[in-house]
Amino acid sequence: MLDAAIYICASLVLIGCICLGYLGVSGGVHNQRMLALIITYVTLFFVLTGGFLYFYQKLREDQRRAVPSKIAVDIGSTTDPKNPFRTRFILTNSNHDSIYKVDAKGEAWNANPRVVNQFIDADIDAIHELPPNGRFSLNPGHLTLAVKLMPQPPQTLVFQLRIKYVYKSQDQSASFRFTAERKTDGDYVWLPMDPARDIDQVLREMSG
Repeated sequence: MLDAAIYICASLVLIGCICLGYLGVSGGVHNQRMLALIITYVTLFFVLTGGFLYFYQKLREDQRRAVPSKIAVDIGSTTDPKNPFRTRFILTNSNHDSIYKVDAKGEAWNANPRVVNQFIDADIDAIHELPPNGRFSLNPGHLTLAVKLMPQPPQTLVFQLRIKYVYKSQDQSASFRFTAERKTDGDYVWLPMDPARDIDQVLREMSG
């Protein structure tokens, strides 16, 4: 809407300039002073209006870009409670606009102190566009094989999602961390964790 108004103002300014140029060349500026003054003031009015609309549009764009984006990841359902990587994670776009080029990577650590550097890293999903309030089920099944190759199921597993995406033409990123505790019946219980904490410190605390 603002683009159209700015275009109209620019077109009218151009027409006004052409008319004033024609009057100047033909000598009409002296013979038709009143008409020349009217054209001048009307042209000046559209110059100021167009300039105001242009800067107002830029201000709105800057304000919209300054608003931080909001995405969330929640624990979803599972097809196998005894396999931590059969759990789905639900990505939600809580913004007023779509997010694009969503790239989700998964990282997992076995907190068992007897296992050294048991680290898994894999691509999870790639989404071209997620609309406002849209939800997408992330499947960390790429990591399942690595878990099956472990000597025994991990007692405590730390799982982290690193999500990169584009919002309002700007690159954004967010991290979400969860822990899975294995119960006596072999099922896993998932709980959210603070992704800002140093992962080495978290693992030391869990293994200690």
